[in-house]
Order: sequence, then structure tokens, then C-alpha cells
Amino acid sequence: MEGGAVPFCYSVPNTIQLLNTLRLTQKSKHSPLLSNLLTRSNTPSLAHFIRSLVGMDRKTAQAAFSHFLNDRSLTPPQIRFIEMVIDQLTAQGIVEASALYEPPFSNLHAGGPDELFQGQETTIDGIFETLASIHSGLVSKAS
Repeated sequence: MEGGAVPFCYSVPNTIQLLNTLRLTQKSKHSPLLSNLLTRSNTPSLAHFIRSLVGMDRKTAQAAFSHFLNDRSLTPPQIRFIEMVIDQLTAQGIVEASALYEPPFSNLHAGGPDELFQGQETTIDGIFETLASIHSGLVSKAS
């Protein structure tokens, strides 16, 4: 999904109901409980916290990175890198940019994404921008 925020989707059907309940709790007298939970989990928002618990919908993650998956100029290891990002988003919901330089990503190339995509700065920039877009959607949905 180029040019816009990635939709805030969940992989568990009742998660939206849970999110709505927690938002109501946040506005009620139990607000300190939720605030403490977010502080202890070191998450910037309720949406970020929920996503980290349930992961991201696989189809949504694939849609966000479809431009890269369909890029015929990428090599098989580069495509595998993109697939690994999708796998991590599906499982953990969150992939920090710094994680792309650590295992399992560094197992594809010890030099990280910069060397794996050497000469393709637009592609690597696009990967980081897509991740930033996914994460910004979590922060903007906090209230």
C-alpha cells in the first residue's frame, strides 16, 4: 500500500472487541491500571500493545509489501528477506528497523539489508518506509 498508512488489522477475530473494551477502561476510573500496563510493557499505545500480542494479519502484511514481492528485479535472497519481514509481522506484529540487522535477517547476509540490497537504495528505503508506516498507524490509533 503505497502512499498511505497500513490498515490496523488483527489476526484474532475478538481482538477488536478487546481493544474497544480496553479503550473504554482507559477512559474510566480504571485508567491507571491500563496506563501501568502500557508503561510496564514499554509500548507507546494500546494499539501497539495489542498488535504485539496478536500479531498482524498476514494478508495485510503481504499487501503492505506487495510492491517488493512483485518486483522481478529482486533476487531470491532479497525476496526471502521480504517474506521474513512479513513472517515477523504476522507472528509478532512489530518489527523494529534495527531488527533487520539481527538474526534471522542477518542469516541471509551478514552485512544486513544495506549489503543484501546493495545498489538498490530505493528498495531498502522503501522497506524501512513501509515499516515506519505500519508502526505510525499504531501510534496514531492510540486514543
